[in-house]
Amino acid sequence: MGSKKQCMRCMEFYDQRFDICPYCGYEENSERQELLHIDAGTVLADRYLIGNALGFGGFGVTYIGYDRKLKRKVAIKEYLPSEFATRALHQPEVMVNSSEKKMQQFTAGMNKFLDEARKLATLSSLDGIVHIYDSFEANHTAYIVMEYLEGETLTAFMKREMEIPEEQAVDIVVPILRTLEEVHRHGIIHRDIAPDNIFLAKGQDGKTHVKLIDFGASRYASTSHSKSLTVLIKPGYSPAEQYQSNGEQGPFTDVYAVGAVLYQLVTGVRPEDAFERRTQLQSGGKDPLKDPSCYNGDLSESFENALMNAMSVRVEDRSETAEIFLRELTSQEPVKRRVSSIRRIDFMRWPLWAKIGVPASAVAVITLIVLLAVGVIGFKGAVGVYKLPEGMTRVPDMINASMDDAQTWLDEAGLQVTQAGTVYTPGLAENVVLAQDISAGSVVMKNTMLSLTVSTGKEIYQMPDLTGMTEEYARGALECMGMMVTTQDGGRNGLSPGCIVSQSIEPYAEIGTGDTAVLTVSRENGGAAGTVPQLTGMGYDEALNAAAAAGLTLTVTHKEFSHDCSTPTIKSQAVQAGEKAGADGAVGVVVLLPWHSFQMPNLNYRTEQDASQILANMGVQANISQESSDLIAAGLVFAQGRAKGETLEPGSTVKITVSKGGKPFAMPGVVGRDESGARAALAEVGLAVEIEYDFDAGVKEGNVISQSISANTDVTRGTTVKLVVCSKKNLITVASVVGMDQGTAESTIKGQGLKVTINLIESSDSQKGLVISQLPEAGSSQKAGTTIVLTVGKGAPKKADPKPAPTPKPSDPTPTPTPKPSDPTPTPTPSDPTPVKKDPGPWSDWSTSAPPAGDYDVEQKTQYRYRDKETTSSTTYPLSGWTLVDSSSYYTDWGGWSDWSTNAVSESDTRQVETRTTYMYCYFYCYNCGNHWHGYGFTCFKAWGGGCGNATIQEGSYTEVWGTIPQSQMNWQDWNGTGHVYAYYNGERVFRNINTPYASRIEYRYRDRSLVTTYYYERWGSWTGWVDYAVSGSSTRQVETRTVYRYRTKGS
Repeated sequence: MGSKKQCMRCMEFYDQRFDICPYCGYEENSERQELLHIDAGTVLADRYLIGNALGFGGFGVTYIGYDRKLKRKVAIKEYLPSEFATRALHQPEVMVNSSEKKMQQFTAGMNKFLDEARKLATLSSLDGIVHIYDSFEANHTAYIVMEYLEGETLTAFMKREMEIPEEQAVDIVVPILRTLEEVHRHGIIHRDIAPDNIFLAKGQDGKTHVKLIDFGASRYASTSHSKSLTVLIKPGYSPAEQYQSNGEQGPFTDVYAVGAVLYQLVTGVRPEDAFERRTQLQSGGKDPLKDPSCYNGDLSESFENALMNAMSVRVEDRSETAEIFLRELTSQEPVKRRVSSIRRIDFMRWPLWAKIGVPASAVAVITLIVLLAVGVIGFKGAVGVYKLPEGMTRVPDMINASMDDAQTWLDEAGLQVTQAGTVYTPGLAENVVLAQDISAGSVVMKNTMLSLTVSTGKEIYQMPDLTGMTEEYARGALECMGMMVTTQDGGRNGLSPGCIVSQSIEPYAEIGTGDTAVLTVSRENGGAAGTVPQLTGMGYDEALNAAAAAGLTLTVTHKEFSHDCSTPTIKSQAVQAGEKAGADGAVGVVVLLPWHSFQMPNLNYRTEQDASQILANMGVQANISQESSDLIAAGLVFAQGRAKGETLEPGSTVKITVSKGGKPFAMPGVVGRDESGARAALAEVGLAVEIEYDFDAGVKEGNVISQSISANTDVTRGTTVKLVVCSKKNLITVASVVGMDQGTAESTIKGQGLKVTINLIESSDSQKGLVISQLPEAGSSQKAGTTIVLTVGKGAPKKADPKPAPTPKPSDPTPTPTPKPSDPTPTPTPSDPTPVKKDPGPWSDWSTSAPPAGDYDVEQKTQYRYRDKETTSSTTYPLSGWTLVDSSSYYTDWGGWSDWSTNAVSESDTRQVETRTTYMYCYFYCYNCGNHWHGYGFTCFKAWGGGCGNATIQEGSYTEVWGTIPQSQMNWQDWNGTGHVYAYYNGERVFRNINTPYASRIEYRYRDRSLVTTYYYERWGSWTGWVDYAVSGSSTRQVETRTVYRYRTKGS
């Protein structure tokens, strides 16, 4: 393959001279990877080449890959739960949250991930699942190597086909059921069957093979510690038992989901949510799930009965196994429908706290609230059920949902999302949505951008030394870390008013997000103008005393760390010793602090300003670069050059990457296309589309006349584009009804010949009954009969009265068992003594020293530490402490020209030279009066130029004048027969020099430019602390190892 290279998107080989893959059109390095993804080109297990990501979610990433040993494409799934783990940019190793609980959760999930792979690997004979080739641990996480499939998901197929005939739908579902029969026999339940997990693969035989993918996605994501129930739910496909944290699940759970998929295949409609169905039936209402024949009249009765039996809400009434569902679905005999019956107050045997509303588990309560809020669990009538006009969608309620679920629901709603920041909320799990910038229930155009703020964990920092700094600076230094700041008045002689006297938390003590610091602020009177003493070199307290003695005050303007001091020391002073201070008597000083090392915090999702200040608190400089990100809002950090927990030394530099917002792309041109094609083209690239109409005789009916953003202009996802479409119909300018009451607004819109749909959403009480927004917008030109959606406030939700928890009845005491006299506890006799067991002693601390000789249990392990190569650039050479590796140079622009001079100048790369020839002329003058004289050998005439009239002009008494016109080109004339010739130059009469009448010379002028050289340096950074996991060395990473031991006395 010497002249070939491999495409990271499709894994095909092509000529290395090309930058674009001829097979898939991928341009090298044109797609920026997500922050957590492993770099394309990484090789795992010395065998598997990682390519671009195929997809990712909250628990892992799937990449296209290439098996170099067997020369075939593969798919590689990486276990990477974002809740517990992260990785530094361009580093393969996964870093797990340092807390013990998080580590346990990560490990438990990883073990289930690998167990599921091993189980599925035993089913390689089944055509209906993705074949597992390999599984292994690497980079502190786990990987599954599996069959790479080419084709499409059932979701993509259904978007194109919408509603398909009964026979074709059965052909798709039958292979799934046959696969599930075998899978269930091995004790594996999928629990996540939905159209996006069913793949229509193109086989080498040219046939379509139906495969179930993503086995165990829910299973390995849920551990005994897991706080999220919603990860196990897909609205419309998940049965009611999956809404219970302890609900019994089995093969019948997958049967319901397959039935839901089949329902959507033949109707084009996603089924009603199972929990809502159960709720309606329990309350005595009608099952909201309509028979599929209501949508598709061509369905057979037996098919419909078999389908509805599989989708019974109660497990007892449902087709129990895939085998039963398959038998009924393919039966030649009539199939009867089983009648479902649900007790009205059954609550699926929920525990007492769930029935009476007592929050025995805050996590479960939060999850239930989330499900109610977003409509996954809901009640008919909570919002109006109606079909929105084309291109519109309703914003779901994301508050209290996990970020992963929010992303799923927004994808289903056809909305774009960006993360606008994080907020620490005590008691709330990480990655839970706290705020959204568009109200839940609002109707917007599809692909509208929604910004979410999510919860984050408590970040640990070290308290900076803020004494002497201004209150404003101190607040900023603490609030950037998410700390709360309170102040109290105090005083210190020699300290300027408004500066920090003391702080409640000692410098470098461990602090965390949400902690509170109390700052004592000086409220003493300021000083007065006076002579400043020598302060530089004094200790901080000594300098305050000296300032106070001089009637002055000090303000610390900056602090630096130094190896050369053991206590805070004045490095410099803004007003030098002996000079007068200003009227307020304040003198700024820079303070040196004793050297202290810090640990790198997590800066992701921080604003650029906060991240820079957090680093400045440690004496570290931020090296800021900006890149586009489709997931992170502009101005937020999404990558950092040093991993969390690494040691940072003051004076060092850390690279942080800040989002510039969405990645720009060229606006497609759709002018001249039909409305439907234009909508689809813009929606495909993530743009929101608003349509209005006008008439243009030169444009075909239904085609686009103009677009609000010109073709090839840079745009980003979520941008709204307005298209004007040609229409000959009666057009109406939509009236503005925002702020009107609902009745008036409806009358106004209907009076224009337009239709109205009312969308009710929760709002402030002041907006109750009023129109909050309208779509299409006021002022747009629409066809008669167009539906206008009016979003109307229905006020704030009412709070339910709390129900008291039941108290135990006095008549029903809990029985206390008592020992039976006839059953005494046996007592050992002296003749049969119980041997005394000696427990092992406590383990010693880990140490590099070998354990002492003796009878000990000994354990040993290898520890690693590493340091990474740092790079920087500078125009300085050499740069102390750095090694030069490269350089580059450029020239500045040319400067201005110098004056002309007879001094010869040489030309070079940095100097341009111009020359000219000049010629000498003479002004004769009188020695007596100095005036020009227009003759030679005569007296100074007064008549000409005001001469004195009595001095004699002597030979050589002239002033040289150099001009650029050669003498040969001058109009010379004889002067009164004297033999002296004259001419006019620049309006003045001049003569030729007698001795050198045709004298000339060369003159020079020049202009310069500079050569600027940038030098590129590298050096090894500081060593990390010792860690217990293996670390690999590379050209940019040095690794050291050591063996440590611990021991204990043996037990017996």
